[in-house]
Amino acid sequence: MQTAARRLARLAKLQGRPERVSYGPVELEVTDVERAVSFWTSALGMVPRPAADGVALGTRSETLLILHGGATHPAQQRRHTGLFHIAIGVPDQVEFSRLFARLIGNRIDVSPDDHLMSKALYFHDPDGMGFVIAYETPERFGRFGDFVHRVELFDPEGRPHPGRAPLNMIEELDHARNADLDAGLADAARIAYINLSVPDLAAAIAFYERLGFVRNLTLPHIGFADLGAGSTFTHRIGLNTWLGYDSAPPPRAAPVSGASACTSPIGRYLRRRAGWRTPPLPPADFASPTPPASS
Repeated sequence: MQTAARRLARLAKLQGRPERVSYGPVELEVTDVERAVSFWTSALGMVPRPAADGVALGTRSETLLILHGGATHPAQQRRHTGLFHIAIGVPDQVEFSRLFARLIGNRIDVSPDDHLMSKALYFHDPDGMGFVIAYETPERFGRFGDFVHRVELFDPEGRPHPGRAPLNMIEELDHARNADLDAGLADAARIAYINLSVPDLAAAIAFYERLGFVRNLTLPHIGFADLGAGSTFTHRIGLNTWLGYDSAPPPRAAPVSGASACTSPIGRYLRRRAGWRTPPLPPADFASPTPPASS
């Protein structure tokens, strides 16, 4: 199965074009800024960055997170629309494995998964917000299945893959055998993608297509869709309706996030529309979703 995002990726590669949109810093409201700073500096080796407002963290050359106080209770994962998780992309296998070892060393619960097109380490911050360390591996991906009976991907040799499988922890950690676990987060790390819980897939897809993203998978029967932006890694925004059509946004006192983007001209528009301290969802399209028709 071919997708529009895959076709765009091939065209962009032939023409030498960069991705249409890239993410800038993600702003987070947290219950305890000092605790959050301690977590990110110890868990991943982030360093302080200059910021006009809030507390900025990232690599030596790039701001990834901007923390604000104001939340009065932890995030309620899987109960409200908005942020599902944020992925921090790393440049290579060694950095992925090094951060895996670092998370374990800091006694942070982590779930290592293989998505074929990427490897992922799932974990939560102290406020319960979902994060992923992502190592993009599109060269391991061959094609999509038809998704009629199951989620199925195929590698370049035609071998099937379920789309989510456990990583071999011993093999992954072996890549970090000679790495410096105390080193800071790699300079090439960046915000790679965001996943959102939404009450209406069609409305969400239409909104992000207007910003320049291109649909990849649209699977309403499992409540999932994603969109790309011109890379062979075609998962730049993930959307799901797993909370149902009656799901509501989080209470104002809960931790929330807003992603800003920085690629013109679409990126400037996305920055204006998504650089809020609330989940980056269009208010009109999502406030009153149309439920599916009764069978």
